[in-house]
Amino acid sequence: MAEVTGRPVTCSHELSARLGDPKRALNARLIGLTHRLIARAEETLCAFGVRAPMMVVRGDGALMSAAQAQQRPIETILSGTAASLVGARWLTGVRDALVADIGGNTTDIALLRDGVPLIDPAGAQVGRFRTMVEAVAMRAHGLGGDSEVQVAEGLAGSLILGSRRFGIARRWPVGLGERMARRILPRRKRRWPVWKPR
Repeated sequence: MAEVTGRPVTCSHELSARLGDPKRALNARLIGLTHRLIARAEETLCAFGVRAPMMVVRGDGALMSAAQAQQRPIETILSGTAASLVGARWLTGVRDALVADIGGNTTDIALLRDGVPLIDPAGAQVGRFRTMVEAVAMRAHGLGGDSEVQVAEGLAGSLILGSRRFGIARRWPVGLGERMARRILPRRKRRWPVWKPR
């Protein structure tokens, strides 16, 4: 079928023999996007003179070829967190650790046990859904490096940390620290320089 149409094809029996396995439908949904993404990445690498084969991280921390990722993109679910675990192991040499992967929107927390990522036996969870895809056991929290921080006014003054994005996509966060410091800290304790754009 792929040869005749020139389009990517998903054969559900190659992904799972279980009836009702959601990863078959998810793979079909991702395959076109992943084909284009990987093809573009390989073109860009070639344009920069990189001739090494492209590898992609799977959700369990193992590597797969770009061609395999194009056919089975569902296996790359949670691959960012898995790559962080493998990287933490390699960089630190620590075999047992709790690793926090702080992204722009979320913080993912996962475990290294005996030098390998702990795998979720029930499969990757996306929201409230189980995908049955072998991937790292992790918990995502809606607070990342680009999350909004608000100062609540009034007698109960407190900090509110939210998952709403505060960064460049919405507005430039310059001066956030200074505005918060004015509200929270007495004037004599404010001694750090605040960066301002030109």
